[in-house]
Amino acid sequence: MTDRFLTCLAATLREETGYVQPVGGPYRRREDGSTEPPDRPDGRAFDDDPDDTGGRTGMGILQREYDAWRRARGYATADVWHISDEELTAIYWEQFWSPARCDDLPAGLDLAVFDMAVNCGPGRAIKALQRALSVTIDGHIGVRTLD
Repeated sequence: MTDRFLTCLAATLREETGYVQPVGGPYRRREDGSTEPPDRPDGRAFDDDPDDTGGRTGMGILQREYDAWRRARGYATADVWHISDEELTAIYWEQFWSPARCDDLPAGLDLAVFDMAVNCGPGRAIKALQRALSVTIDGHIGVRTLD
């Protein structure tokens, strides 16, 4: 993982949680600066709104994403509110930063594409970038998109 990724992750987590986050962690989970999850939804870093189609969410990660990530590694599922900084960092790296090839993008654009990948999915983020660049919109960052 790169320093650029960790810097962009801190910025994205700030948007996801509402709390200023240190680059590289430990990541704040509560307004008082604590790294422990709250006891009930806070509407920021931790949510569990039954009317929200995303469902239970911790630090911007959906419970179903966390479950799938853990199962793929042979781990039992666990409550996303107890996600570790290491797991959080790995999921953001593997599911959003790397698929959008953010390390290959200029500084600033890497954050914009990463943030959109987190909120809309890497494919949509890449297509939006390609649309803005007026290159073939195929959802894959290749040499023409990078050029």
